[in-house]
Amino acid sequence: MESSLKEQLRALLQRKSIYRGEFTLASGAKSDFYVDARLTTLDPRGACLIGEVSCELVKETASKLGKRVDAIGGLTNGTDTVALYI
Repeated sequence: MESSLKEQLRALLQRKSIYRGEFTLASGAKSDFYVDARLTTLDPRGACLIGEVSCELVKETASKLGKRVDAIGGLTNGTDTVALYI
C-alpha cells in the first residue's frame, strides 16, 4: 500500500479528530484525550483516504490469504459515511 495515503490519513486524524484535555466519557470514566473519528470520516478528503486505505488493506489481506473479494457489505450502524467499493 502506498504509505503516503496512510500518512495523510494519520495526519488528518491527528488534526481533526484527536483532542487533548480533560474529558468525562459516557461511561463516567475520565480521560486526558478524546478521539472523534467522525470528524475525519465526514471530511471529503478524509472519506476518500479512508476508502483508498481500506480498499488496499482488503486487497492485501485477500491476496495473502489466497482469497478473492468481489464485494463487501453489511448492515450500517452510524457508519453510512464510511463505505467503499472494490
